[in-house]
Amino acid sequence: LLIKWASQLFFLESICMIKEKHYTFILLSITFSFIFFMGLSRIADYDIFYHLTTGKHILNTGKISHPIDPYSYTSIRVISTTSAWLADVIFYNIYSFSGITGLTLFKAIVITLVLFIVYLNMQILTQENPWSKYIFILLLITAAFAIRMRMFIRPFIFEFLLLSTYFYILNLYRVKHKNYISELKNI
Repeated sequence: LLIKWASQLFFLESICMIKEKHYTFILLSITFSFIFFMGLSRIADYDIFYHLTTGKHILNTGKISHPIDPYSYTSIRVISTTSAWLADVIFYNIYSFSGITGLTLFKAIVITLVLFIVYLNMQILTQENPWSKYIFILLLITAAFAIRMRMFIRPFIFEFLLLSTYFYILNLYRVKHKNYISELKNI
């Protein structure tokens, strides 16, 4: 009788664990969907048109620096170079393929990915306790609201992505002793 009762208790406990995992998944899905839709904001920074034109110019000429600034009539013989040339080319390629809507979707995906990597960092750095997932979700939503005014289609979104990935790899090494540090040179 005791064995039968223990097996039933174990079965009920495993069902509760499955439900807990589903609740966590649903809660995280809602959180990241919210972050994604928050990233689908209209263009509020009109520098994107400079980046698109620069990307088009780089692809047409095949040059990053030019002997004269191609966009200015007042600066003569000033070497024009751009430090964000790769982002400009990527933005122009996305724009030429799918327009402003594609750029907005790309931005939302990158911001969601950045905050997902931040979530993975938080999981590595904290002990497993029952409240950690709720604290993580609260922190993610707070972070999304904090950076919502910086969610522009600008080259620094790649910096956010690379920086969060960099810290994730370092934390994997520091906490879980997984050595992916040699991969940092590729980032």
